[in-house]
Amino acid sequence: MSDLTHTGFVRAIKKLDSETQKVGAVLEERARMLKEIGEDTAAVAEMIGEMRIDTPTVEECRSLAVECGALNEGYAKFLNHLHDVQRVSEVMRETAAREDGAIQEAVDASNIQGVHDIDRLWFKQD
Repeated sequence: MSDLTHTGFVRAIKKLDSETQKVGAVLEERARMLKEIGEDTAAVAEMIGEMRIDTPTVEECRSLAVECGALNEGYAKFLNHLHDVQRVSEVMRETAAREDGAIQEAVDASNIQGVHDIDRLWFKQD
């Protein structure tokens, strides 16, 4: 990783952004589904429990509802960390853009003859 260039760094940030957005969208949908399943299962458990006909099923449904809630909490924690990574990624992207700007400012301020004739891509090359 010590050979990381500015271009490689920007590429890695973009890849991280893309991956976290995809994963985040999938996990948010799964968390929503788990919450719904947990709520529905708890409601069914209460209905069966009121009929007093199948105590083991009631307990299984309640247990499933509790597990859905625990999984949903796990998703929520993971998504919080994922959002933290996305915020850090945004800062890294802004910093990289600012650093590119600093290169241009340095070129503009330079009194080295011919510096403006150098291909701009050279300053960004890997």
